[in-house]
Amino acid sequence: MSIGETQLETWSKVGSQVQSKETYATIRNALIVNTAPYAGDVDIYLQGSYGNDTNVYGKESDVDIVVQCDRAFFYDLSALTPMQQAMFNSTSSGAVSYPYQTFRADVIKVLQGNFGNDVDTSHKKAIKIKANGSRRGADVLVCQDFRKYKNLTGYPSDYDTGVAFLTTDGKRIENFPKAHSAALTARHQLSSSWLKPTIRIFKNMRNRLIDDGKLASGVAPSYYVEGVLWNAPLASFGKDYSTTVFNCLNWMNTAVESSLSCPNGMSGALIGDNSPTKWSTANYRAFKDATIDLWNDWK
Repeated sequence: MSIGETQLETWSKVGSQVQSKETYATIRNALIVNTAPYAGDVDIYLQGSYGNDTNVYGKESDVDIVVQCDRAFFYDLSALTPMQQAMFNSTSSGAVSYPYQTFRADVIKVLQGNFGNDVDTSHKKAIKIKANGSRRGADVLVCQDFRKYKNLTGYPSDYDTGVAFLTTDGKRIENFPKAHSAALTARHQLSSSWLKPTIRIFKNMRNRLIDDGKLASGVAPSYYVEGVLWNAPLASFGKDYSTTVFNCLNWMNTAVESSLSCPNGMSGALIGDNSPTKWSTANYRAFKDATIDLWNDWK
């Protein structure tokens, strides 16, 4: 028996956003202090479920906050010719005046000055700020600008822009959160506003599977759930939630995995192995199969 329309409609609702907005405002106000070494050169914004309006009720995730500095930038020259790469390197010599690690240390100092022992810097990627009172937990991702070069003519159109950061073990990770969010919203509009509620349904299905011990936590992060449903044909959406979810599951069951792309349009394939920015094949299949089983075996 499939999941009923009433349950799906409940799962489609956006979760509470009051606490997340207040948490974001509290942390943002702390970070934009005028005495910080990076003052005036940062962009602070939400990403993730709260930034994309795909958060659900119940198991609320931490608030994801990006702190992006434009005083220096990471870059990728792999699409340029050897001659262009040589030209770039010949004009870009010299030490960076405000390196990433200095920026990250400055952000940590500001956060610790405001939130004390609630600041946890032990994680590889984000700085964690523990929940306290009405303040929700938060992940602060410290980034610098990232430029993925396509040409070398001296114009901004030469490169796609995103963010990049270094993990605590020195690995560089690149992403395009603003492009992801914009693409998700554009596709949502093209689907006559069915996409984001459908994403919330699938995230609730994931949470149910985790609660029932049928899917391991961490197998299906929200970013990837958003990504796979962004790829679903527009014809999948509409009429009612029962039809929409069935269509999406049926499409997922037959879709060619290598054809699924990241919504941001710059990170290539959504599914792949040995990459920190792709959904592993095993994890994607585990999520897909468990979700189909949940639909078919619902009682």
